[in-house]
Amino acid sequence: GPGGVGNVTNNGIWLRAADLNQSNSTPVASWGDISGNGNNGLQTDPSKQPLFLDNSSMNGQPVVRLDGVDDLVEIRDNNMLDGGSGQTFLVVLRPNNLDGREALGILGKRITFTTATDYAYTWFFWTNNRIYADVNTQNNRFHTSNGFSNATNYILAFDFDGSQPSNERTRLYNAGEVIRTSGESSSALIDGNQGLVLGALNKNYRTYLSADYAEVIHYNFSLNDAQHIIVHNYLSAKYNIPLGNNNIYV
Repeated sequence: GPGGVGNVTNNGIWLRAADLNQSNSTPVASWGDISGNGNNGLQTDPSKQPLFLDNSSMNGQPVVRLDGVDDLVEIRDNNMLDGGSGQTFLVVLRPNNLDGREALGILGKRITFTTATDYAYTWFFWTNNRIYADVNTQNNRFHTSNGFSNATNYILAFDFDGSQPSNERTRLYNAGEVIRTSGESSSALIDGNQGLVLGALNKNYRTYLSADYAEVIHYNFSLNDAQHIIVHNYLSAKYNIPLGNNNIYV
């Protein structure tokens, strides 16, 4: 797995824009998953396909650019992506359309906000450009205290550990630092049947995130501190995004 952490049994998604073998500024219909689990990012509608850019402000690395109008990448439902007692997501992205008013999804796995049986989780920018997260519907929604900015490169992470005490089961990270720990009443994720989408809270949502995605990583367990340090250092060195602490591999 990324940085040597994880394997095919627990690294559910590993999307790297650098692995897309296509020409600059061409539409992305399929973003291949290199985790070994075949959880490819797909968009069959040509009008909603993001663009592949072979050079970016993220240390010159390739990115997949979502336009914020209707671009969406979907990963079909897989048992690895929910239904367990833990998970970790990491993304390397550069947002472009944060306005502090609209809910703009980094990713989400639900059908709608009113359908609890399929509402596994969401992770998104919203009020004052803060980052919000839900686990098993929005009953324990939480957010960061600080806002985020457009045209800025970020390494962000969101993890859930149902084995922890209920008041510290969910965490949000920025540049390797925990910036918010919050409570969650559920000790396991529901087993929803919806696909996981990048760029919105769910398919056919009314607002979309405009952002450059360089890398998307998922584990079906909560990484421990050492594993977070290793994966964050891998991403930091590759994309030249300094970490807040534990910046070990430069």
